[in-house]
Amino acid sequence: MGNKTLDYLGIFYANIIILVTMNSINQETCKSCNLCSEVCPAKIIIPSNGSPTSFDQQKVHLCVKCGQCMAICNTHSISIPGITYEKDIFKLSENQVDFEKFYVFLSHRRSVRNFSPNPIPKLLIDNIIDAIALAPYGMDANGISVTVINDRGIIEKALPLMSEFYRNIEKWLKNPIIRHKMRRSAGLSAFNTLNEHLLPLIKIGHYNIDGGKDNITRNAPALIIFHAPKGTPEAIEDAHIRLTYALLAAQSLGLGATAIGLVPPVVNKDKGVRAAFEIPEAHEALASMILGYPKYHMKNGIIRKGFNVKYTGTN
Repeated sequence: MGNKTLDYLGIFYANIIILVTMNSINQETCKSCNLCSEVCPAKIIIPSNGSPTSFDQQKVHLCVKCGQCMAICNTHSISIPGITYEKDIFKLSENQVDFEKFYVFLSHRRSVRNFSPNPIPKLLIDNIIDAIALAPYGMDANGISVTVINDRGIIEKALPLMSEFYRNIEKWLKNPIIRHKMRRSAGLSAFNTLNEHLLPLIKIGHYNIDGGKDNITRNAPALIIFHAPKGTPEAIEDAHIRLTYALLAAQSLGLGATAIGLVPPVVNKDKGVRAAFEIPEAHEALASMILGYPKYHMKNGIIRKGFNVKYTGTN
């Protein structure tokens, strides 16, 4: 077989691979309802207008694989690489939660910082992961990774390093050069949080772990860390959306949880903590939550109206 024949075969198979892995619409089953075109956020589907509904191949690279077009297609005619009707698309049941029930559910959710030592069954962790999988995202469906540390022993091994990190902050902030660098790298909001909130607590030894004290992970039996490759588009927003889903899922399962901002900075700066929690070197920790069974149960809710609301328009 000559080299030209091999070249032609290579091009042929390459084209086959491209055809198999590109967005497409089955014209035999498509009803040309154009709903897929309506719901596509990137507007890369050309509606039928005397010709079949189809993906605009000049724009198909803009697809964010949100699956909206597949979910709204009643004939299952749409194919997107990495998404299947069998594994990723499911029939929605009738909504069973009205606002009153939803409000009651939210009123019961608390940031839990006192945990019982009871371990969490893996099934409940799996339920939380299933809930996270329903969270929307901005640009990259696979951008955020989730690491679950469902082992208090592992958390306790990392605690001395985390405690030392926060004790050192007071010393670092006294150095004007380091202080300036920290302000520039962290950004004004994060630096003000550090300077005005954390630093006063650090000065009184709040994050010391002497005597078995733990005001970092609050003696929680489990820790969940959301992380992504450095530079992932909209990673911070996506991580916090997933965090919110996880917090609500924990509440529905009778667990207590709270978002904990103390862990990600240490993971990103301390190789020992990163290794203990097995976070990839190329990833940046973006958010985390502590998780466990509440030691105490609140009998009263709290309404927080410390935010401004402004309506514009006539209605």
